Amino acid sequence: MALRRPLVALVSLAACLALVSGGCSRGDGNTLKVVIAEYSKDHTKPFWQSLAGDYTKRTGVKVDLQVIDWNSIDQQVTTMIQNNQPPDVLNLNAFSSYARDGLLYAADEVLSPQTRADFLPAFAQGGEFRGTLYGLPVLASARAFFYNKQLFAGAGIEAPPRTWNQLVSAATRIRDSAPGLIGYALPLGPDGRYAIHDIDLAQVAHEVGLRAEPATPCSVVRERSRAFGEVFREDKLASGLRMRAGR
Repeated sequence: MALRRPLVALVSLAACLALVSGGCSRGDGNTLKVVIAEYSKDHTKPFWQSLAGDYTKRTGVKVDLQVIDWNSIDQQVTTMIQNNQPPDVLNLNAFSSYARDGLLYAADEVLSPQTRADFLPAFAQGGEFRGTLYGLPVLASARAFFYNKQLFAGAGIEAPPRTWNQLVSAATRIRDSAPGLIGYALPLGPDGRYAIHDIDLAQVAHEVGLRAEPATPCSVVRERSRAFGEVFREDKLASGLRMRAGR
């Protein structure tokens, strides 16, 4: 699969762009095939259409834009590559296997030093494979815990949890403090449901050597997974909240 076509991988905590190496997909140098994951039915396609239009005006290069939903993008991209019709630019949340197989341009091959230096280090690190940057960060999501001080006080909890065991304990105490209360809520909308999965994959990737810098050990990932398993197994201890993606 060492196509060295322009398949570009863009990556961040949530998504990245990657350039597939090997020349434009149409073969004439006048069209770029760009495949983008759909984050929002209302906003993703119009945003990229506008960007593609501006690019064509500036360069004269046409853009064959394909916006594909998350449920089928992996399979469709795999089929494109198998048929020797890979995208020139790919927006996805995984890229290391493409880099391993020699399908991607390294960032230094396609970016000026000034542009490369403009990336925030924490986000650029997410696009590295074995010490080389392949995924160009285009967006990122931040995840944080929030807690209800009133519910904590009602359950006799003096401070927010600082360990996963304390999280399970706090959720249990809140559930038991009054009828109908749920101890922990996890966002399960089109965007949020992938967050913990992607973060865990990122940590495991570091552990097995897919990235150059150290990250949270797999033992911590396992502990987090165990804690979430406990809160979701217990009746009414946790609940999923459907949240709408913004992009």
